[in-house]
Amino acid sequence: MRTPFRRAPLVSLLLLACAGPQPAPTPPVAAAAPPPADAWRDAEPAPLPSAPPFSAPVAVVHTLPNRLGVLLRENHAVPVVVVELAIKTGVDGDPPGKAGLADFLGGVLDEGTKSRTSDQVAAQLEDLAAFLSISTTLDGVRLHLNCLSDTLVPALDLLADVALNPAFRTGDVERVRGQILTSLQQRRVSPGALAGDEVARLLYGTPESVRAIRRADLVRFHDTYFRPNNALLSVSGDFEPSRILPLLSERFGAWRPRSLPPSRLPGFPKDAPRTVVTVDLPEGTQSQLALATRTLPATHPDALALSTANAALGGLFTSRLNHQLREVKGWTYGLFSSVAFNKRTGVFQVRGSVQAPRTVDSLKEVEAVMGQYATGDLTDRELAQAKEAILQSLPSALETNDAVASTFVTLSVLGRPLDYYATLPRRLGALTRDEVARVAKANLEPGRIPVVVVGPRKDQEGLAALKLGPVVDRTAEARGQVPPSPAQVPAAR
Repeated sequence: MRTPFRRAPLVSLLLLACAGPQPAPTPPVAAAAPPPADAWRDAEPAPLPSAPPFSAPVAVVHTLPNRLGVLLRENHAVPVVVVELAIKTGVDGDPPGKAGLADFLGGVLDEGTKSRTSDQVAAQLEDLAAFLSISTTLDGVRLHLNCLSDTLVPALDLLADVALNPAFRTGDVERVRGQILTSLQQRRVSPGALAGDEVARLLYGTPESVRAIRRADLVRFHDTYFRPNNALLSVSGDFEPSRILPLLSERFGAWRPRSLPPSRLPGFPKDAPRTVVTVDLPEGTQSQLALATRTLPATHPDALALSTANAALGGLFTSRLNHQLREVKGWTYGLFSSVAFNKRTGVFQVRGSVQAPRTVDSLKEVEAVMGQYATGDLTDRELAQAKEAILQSLPSALETNDAVASTFVTLSVLGRPLDYYATLPRRLGALTRDEVARVAKANLEPGRIPVVVVGPRKDQEGLAALKLGPVVDRTAEARGQVPPSPAQVPAAR
């Protein structure tokens, strides 16, 4: 609508005429433009006045009359309960000629019980909004249940049935066998998987095919090792201790203990002169590099120093290996090292993919960085960064009920105290630069660490000139036979 014109009053016009000419009006000052909504991204955050406090949880220990250990940790933040049942024998229980048996059992365990089919198990989990997973490691089989606290009772019923009453129906066994064989076949075209398989062969020897495993082998393994005196229950979440213990007793109390056979785990292969194992993947645009060796067991007094030494060498994004190969040379998206521990030994590895034409150059750089580091060349700044990174990883590593329940099991299986992480800040703070340098010298010298290179053959020319050891071509074996079980190489942490 148009605004109607209004005449000025006569008096106002006369006053203006008498006043004479008037100064021009001052233009209004423009308001300052508001800063962009995301301007805060350009500013460095102010440091916190102090580090937020964090106390690692410690389990409360119980033992049922049948010698089944129970580890409890209350956490009422969310209405969720996690129960992990761990059998303390895994790949290390595979009998001679039956390598892969524990992995096979882990794959078929939840495929049906004596009173439930595999479809019924899956349907009940869905109805309860629960999640059940089974994993096999070098020294254990774990059944991991995550459920709502309101559905804990029926979820525990299902967990106990899967763990104690597997049916091992022929159809289920053969279906899982086919899945395993297909997965193993797929590994033959994966550079990372092939490198991992060759590392496992070097460290542990060569296992046989799962084709030799029969249903009777699965039944025998389950009957032998699934015993309460060889098991552990870890519970974390929204529960009352006075209620959870009777619930566990009702479902696992009738489980009968039995003496366990002596370990049949073969000894490690004898240390041999260093070799460079190669596998040809002609279609690849990158090469997978792996250096790996056995180191210290989990309970060794130098284990923490070795973890700290690894963090500075290759465990962090800013560590020496990744900085040199990625930031300085630009030959990789990332090349890191790791150290993992189990009951009998530990495994140190350097792993990463590099540009295929830079395969030889990259390996030469890795050797140079590791060789310098193994002289004890560790700075105070690197040591401080490594310690800080380890400590800062604890809150996120232990923030969920799933992580806490699994961590308690891992500590127990490895023989570490249950307050390991609660006391870690004090023990880490007491580590000196000389201690960490000594452990690095003793364990990380590259001259004795086998090398695996998976990538195009044309980019492997020149490996012999590095004089790291004999170059052994395992292309035919690696791509033409069933590779080692993935559980034989402990996962990096």
